[in-house]
Amino acid sequence: MKDPETMQELVLLMTRCNRRTEGCLTTSEVGRQMGLTPREMFRRLKRRGVIRYDKLMRCYMLHGDYRGRQLMLYRCCIYYSREGEPKMKQYPVWTPGGAEVIRQIAAEEDEE
Repeated sequence: MKDPETMQELVLLMTRCNRRTEGCLTTSEVGRQMGLTPREMFRRLKRRGVIRYDKLMRCYMLHGDYRGRQLMLYRCCIYYSREGEPKMKQYPVWTPGGAEVIRQIAAEEDEE
C-alpha cells in the first residue's frame, strides 16, 4: 500500500481532474435518459463513428470529426488492485453540448 502522503497527492490530483467535469454525463446516463441500455448506447456511437476504444489509453475516445469540439472530457477515479495498490483510471463523460450531439445521433438511428 502506498504511504498516506502519496495517497493524498493522488486524491488531490483526482479532485482537480474531476472539478472541470461537473455537469457532465456518462454515456450510460445519456443512454438511460433515452431508454437505451449502456451497451446499446455504446454500440450506436461506435457504429456511427463517434467513439472508438483506444487500447493504449484503455478508454473510449472521440473519433474523426467529433474530436476537438469540446464534446467529451475525462473523469478520474481511484481503484485498488488485487494487491491493494491504489490505481487511477479515467473514463469519458459528455459535456452538455456533447450529450445533446449524441442524443441526436442516437435518435437519428431510431429513425433509420
